[in-house]
Amino acid sequence: MKRALLFIIAPLLLTYSCSKVNSNDLKDDVPYYQSYEVSFDKTLASTSAMASYKIRDANGARVDLANGAGVSANNIGPSTDFLDKTLYKWNFTGNHDVNFVLTKNSGAKINNTVSLNDLGKTDFATGFPTSASKASGLTFTWMGDAVSATETLNISISTTDSGSYVMKSLTQTNSAFTVTFSAADMVNVKPGLLTVVLSRNKTMGLDNADGTASGAITVRSSARRTLTLNP
Repeated sequence: MKRALLFIIAPLLLTYSCSKVNSNDLKDDVPYYQSYEVSFDKTLASTSAMASYKIRDANGARVDLANGAGVSANNIGPSTDFLDKTLYKWNFTGNHDVNFVLTKNSGAKINNTVSLNDLGKTDFATGFPTSASKASGLTFTWMGDAVSATETLNISISTTDSGSYVMKSLTQTNSAFTVTFSAADMVNVKPGLLTVVLSRNKTMGLDNADGTASGAITVRSSARRTLTLNP
């Protein structure tokens, strides 16, 4: 009986947690919690962006923009996620600022912009190695701005094997420009083509809120290099 109840309750919980509301069914004065994400890929010279909205706060029902409501990024309409039609997405060629414009059913427009300058600059320094060995470890340097109090710089190494992944996080308190993955760090990393990724991250407030609702903007930049990892 308990197992049967679990089978009944679980779908109900899933439905509740994934609840969404058509924007046209909401009163004009209902505020939206705004969520924006922008990722700058320096290696591929591309920018990806996402937007989503919830009623009043981060725990509210998801808002499906419809019947005249919508959102654009750099004056371009979005695509929607296959599994979640309330998640709006864009992909751009090149690294550049992204201006989101939310249009509510009332016709009100709310602007929020994410700039490349919202994050400190990060890149690999010259002299990046072409090979390394597990026995000796890997040491390299990165260049750019020191990590600020509001940022995190994640540095990861991985091979195609799913278990071969190691990450270190730098914050303002340990913002070293020289990074070392020791032999002990790499004990489970298999030899082969090793990918090193620098990913700088920051979450910040909105430029413009919708009434009494708040929101958040997550911005990331990444760069990657590859080298040969020997035994």
